[in-house]
Amino acid sequence: MKKLLSIIFTIIFSFMIYSSVLADETDDWGTLMKDYQNNSDFGKIITNPEFQKAIETRKNLNKKSKKKDKKNKKNAPEKEPPMLDIPSSSDPLLTLPFDVYYENKQIKQGFYLVNSKYQGEKYFLELKQGNNSEVAVIEAKRQIVKGKNFIKPEISVEKIDDNMIKINYTENDYILECVLWI
Repeated sequence: MKKLLSIIFTIIFSFMIYSSVLADETDDWGTLMKDYQNNSDFGKIITNPEFQKAIETRKNLNKKSKKKDKKNKKNAPEKEPPMLDIPSSSDPLLTLPFDVYYENKQIKQGFYLVNSKYQGEKYFLELKQGNNSEVAVIEAKRQIVKGKNFIKPEISVEKIDDNMIKINYTENDYILECVLWI
């Protein structure tokens, strides 16, 4: 039964292919060329004013495209790299990766210049942004590092867990540490 169905299917399929081949043979290249010659102005003599008009049209099209190119070049912004205004400061730059909280005040994630302060027998980290505007003053614990003298101040951030981060500020022969809530 399967063999009979496959034979019938093959016969029907071959008739479909053969009939489409016959349809294509009626449209040959000769009839296409004849249609082109009959429907076009093939061999028509062009007068001098018609020729000049065609040349002027061509020149005007070229001028318009050149003007568009010039306008596009003028309107396109120059691709110079942006100049970054980096403040000159000896204070280290803190990259705060999270919004943190200190004494019910939110300190947003961002970049801060950090400076140490000593007031009333306590140490503080002063965070500044913009034109040295103070954002926060955070109390820090001081640890003396014996035998090591830091040449310049450095700052680092360490994530303690999902709720807290620790900021380490090194200067001279000590480290200031503070823990903040995320």
